[in-house]
Amino acid sequence: MGVMLNLGDIVNKATRAAIKRGGSSAITAAESFITGRFNIQKQELHSRARVGKIDEVAKIVQLEFSYKGIPLYKFNGLPRSPIQLGMRRRVTDATADVLRGYRRGYRGPGGNPGTFVAMMQSGHVGIFYRIGAKKKMTRGRYAGKMKQQINELRGPSAQRLFTLAKSKEIMQKDFVQTVQKRLEHELSWRLK
Repeated sequence: MGVMLNLGDIVNKATRAAIKRGGSSAITAAESFITGRFNIQKQELHSRARVGKIDEVAKIVQLEFSYKGIPLYKFNGLPRSPIQLGMRRRVTDATADVLRGYRRGYRGPGGNPGTFVAMMQSGHVGIFYRIGAKKKMTRGRYAGKMKQQINELRGPSAQRLFTLAKSKEIMQKDFVQTVQKRLEHELSWRLK
């Protein structure tokens, strides 16, 4: 009886490992499709996707994606860097290439033309726009000066990119193929 329970555990562990590998492989396959269509690097997408819950019995995996919009600057935003321009910020109409080959200028809400590329004190570089009226700052480096609030422009989220119809189709196909291949490998490795 103890041998049968141990065999059941081995099968469950092998199934779980194969499903996890299938989920990772599905994410990678979808990343290849997305980076071919959208102008974003794989590492940016990869950091916003992960394998979640796994059900060995139903042989399904829950893939989790970040719902927060990817900063527009990550889509090959121009001007490239405020440091290269020799200044902390430059007021200009910033551009980005979200879809490959379709570069366009971006503006703030209401067609506000003053978008600019800036580097924050944390080192984060992004495309920003100013909103609202100037306010007197009460704390920090600019205390006593009049400043406007800024917001960052963002592109589509990883969740939106991974849930495109073609992305889903690619992930499902790759998941099934990988699980079938890996399950046989995992079982033979664990039973030797």
